[in-house]
Amino acid sequence: WDQDVNDKSQKVKDGLQRIRTKEGYVIPMDFRDGLPFISMRPFTDKEWESLPHMHLVDPQGWDPSVLDHDATEGDDWFDALTESEEYPEDNLFTLTGDYKFRHFDQNQAFLDSFRFEHEMCISVNKFSFFEDDPLGDSTSYNVMSADLEPDPTKYVHGPKSVKPTTPDYSKYRARFLYAPLNIVQKTFDLTTQYARLPVGDVLRRTFKSPFPLLNVKRREEAVLCDQVFSDTPAIDGGETSAILYVGRESLVKDVYGLKTGKDFPATLEDNITERGAMTLLGSDRGSIEISKRVKDLLRSMFIKSWQSEPHKQNQNFAERQYQDVKRNVNTLMDRTGSPASTWLLCLMWVCYVMNYTYNKSID
Repeated sequence: WDQDVNDKSQKVKDGLQRIRTKEGYVIPMDFRDGLPFISMRPFTDKEWESLPHMHLVDPQGWDPSVLDHDATEGDDWFDALTESEEYPEDNLFTLTGDYKFRHFDQNQAFLDSFRFEHEMCISVNKFSFFEDDPLGDSTSYNVMSADLEPDPTKYVHGPKSVKPTTPDYSKYRARFLYAPLNIVQKTFDLTTQYARLPVGDVLRRTFKSPFPLLNVKRREEAVLCDQVFSDTPAIDGGETSAILYVGRESLVKDVYGLKTGKDFPATLEDNITERGAMTLLGSDRGSIEISKRVKDLLRSMFIKSWQSEPHKQNQNFAERQYQDVKRNVNTLMDRTGSPASTWLLCLMWVCYVMNYTYNKSID
């Protein structure tokens, strides 16, 4: 039928709230509680005789079934959908707040498993690692051991009293990359040894902001990164390079294996998830570290970017830290006779131990 019906309020865009008939007459609408109304009253005999008559609807009646249609019964509806741009600048996250353009790393599950096992190692050794002599106690758990299953009968008894004892620090040197005794002792002195969490007092986050940035914890320090290479593919994953992240203030080091340069954005997101969003990400201007995907991720997290000048890698703080890491890796692999293919595992282990070892420069 030829009537032009505009039932939008004039307070919204393109709203006219009126009906224009095919003869050109305009019938206004009123809005009450968000619904359109037409003010009406019964006509008089004089109005019926003197005013023109118009049909607003089809005199044949209205059959609502003429509009029935299944949108998904054919391919036309799907073909009509507009595809989004490959990397839209204004929509980097999904509706659930996840970053859209993460590159899936096939070896990430292995690396996550490695970190989880060694975090569990510290957790299950809260009693034996710092209170008793793990090397002399057959029931304690070895930090270097792959057997991480605790004995369930060991923790089902009543309350325990924790008594401080002085360990034999010389027996722990191998666990701390053969560091001097005073460094091992300082590590023990500055480590939480007797803290306990009450059973059942678990605090849970019960809210999530619709703005993804507010759901990411912040790391109040700059982080420098450096890519290192190996001429031997790593065992299990076959990586030939790795990325090292170093905190400028805390000196915390994290290592992630790389198969290709496309894996770097995923490692950056993993580091932000694990440690928090840094205030600045510094690098030596490598192509993978200043790619568009990395810039999009940094922009979405409000993270500054910094690169050293060409041919002046000494400006990158991570380069100096890698010298200490590399020296410890070579020492450990030489002393243990490890094959060259274990370089990535050793690199991760060395950084893990250095993160827990006393550092004189920051006390």
